Amino acid sequence: GAAAAGAAVLLVSVAVGGPSVVGAFLHAAIGSRSVWPLVTMDGITGITGSLLGSGGTADMIGFATCALAAAAALPLGRLARTPGNLEPALAAAVALTLLASPHLYPYDLAMLTPAAVWVMAWAYQHDHEASATIVPLALAMALLAWFVFNVLSGIDERAASAKLVPWCLLAVSVALAGAARSFGHR
Repeated sequence: GAAAAGAAVLLVSVAVGGPSVVGAFLHAAIGSRSVWPLVTMDGITGITGSLLGSGGTADMIGFATCALAAAAALPLGRLARTPGNLEPALAAAVALTLLASPHLYPYDLAMLTPAAVWVMAWAYQHDHEASATIVPLALAMALLAWFVFNVLSGIDERAASAKLVPWCLLAVSVALAGAARSFGHR
């Protein structure tokens, strides 16, 4: 599916702009340090960019950490196959995939919205028998966390000394994977 989509985008790009468009894009993506500086990204490359600056070394370390974050999502496939674990495991994979994206901006974080909805539905389904008061509290906490996360993603990059969004994505991934794992052991 990804290969077919990539081929379709490539064909449409060449049809609309000619072969030089593809060359210009590759030059901008690979050869330019000013078009998409790492420090402006909200993925794990934002962390490496803020710590190491820009340059070949920062790029290589950033992309290596992207590969590690993507590889961390692999065990979630096994967890998702355990009955009742699909939602938190899939949501953790979504968060890790966003974290692993080398080109992530705040508007891309909208992809977390469906994951948040299905995890809240999953939690409600599994917890509603335990207590009628815990579910509203959990929902309020989830909505507060979602609000804080959106505020963090809007902080001016020049004013922040540390990348907050990628650390939040990592924490969310770990929490969701832990929820899926602990539920699977029950």
